[in-house]
Amino acid sequence: MGKLTSNHPLQITITSLFMLVIVVLGGVLTLQNYSKTSEIILNSADKLYSQISRELLLDFKVTYAPLAGTLQLISQSPITQSVTLEERLQYVKRVHTVLANNSSIYSTGVAFPDGDAFIVSLLDDELKRTHFRAPDDAILKHYTHEL
Repeated sequence: MGKLTSNHPLQITITSLFMLVIVVLGGVLTLQNYSKTSEIILNSADKLYSQISRELLLDFKVTYAPLAGTLQLISQSPITQSVTLEERLQYVKRVHTVLANNSSIYSTGVAFPDGDAFIVSLLDDELKRTHFRAPDDAILKHYTHEL
């Protein structure tokens, strides 16, 4: 019986060492897995962010680049030199063409150095006509602000 008791602490020591090795290896594998997973997630998020940024930039350019050119032409047109409402109303057809050709904008206008403003809005649906209490056949609404 004395022989069995002396082997018993050796079995406990060997078992404890195996458990310690397993726990240490498990911890190392867990840390490595966490590190690699974090790296993969961050790289994927960076690629996704870059892709979304490129798409938004292209969408912005496609939407607003033609508009910028059109507004540049309006800024150089004679409407900027007009003084009275009657003179400004002569250019409503041109402004309507700008609005009709650029579906991404709802209204456009010109501000004058003296503080006056002339704005034309497209009434292309029933909701806008109802909001502005416009007749059913109205296609444009102009705002004039004169100081």
